[in-house]
Amino acid sequence: MRFVLPAASALTSAGVTAAELLKTQPAKLAPIVAPQGGEATLVGRLVWDDKDLGWATQWRMAWHGRDYKWQFRGVTFDEAFRRGVGGAAQVLSGNGDPGRSK
Repeated sequence: MRFVLPAASALTSAGVTAAELLKTQPAKLAPIVAPQGGEATLVGRLVWDDKDLGWATQWRMAWHGRDYKWQFRGVTFDEAFRRGVGGAAQVLSGNGDPGRSK
């Protein structure tokens, strides 16, 4: 699996700000990463939560016309990132929706 991080200038040129990223439709994000070989778009937000003493995360990905969303709370940064990428791998491999996993 190849990962592509778009340049800030590519996001700016497409009229996408960091604040809008989680709300932006995947169809608008796909052309931003396509020139670098990106086939799917995974967007995540990680925020430290003092109450949970860990990271609160939100992930979103579109694949084959379906929008997937999943989240975790109270995890380490490494675990938050692992679950985000792991959820994407789960979707891409056809092994279910990470938002519905127990």
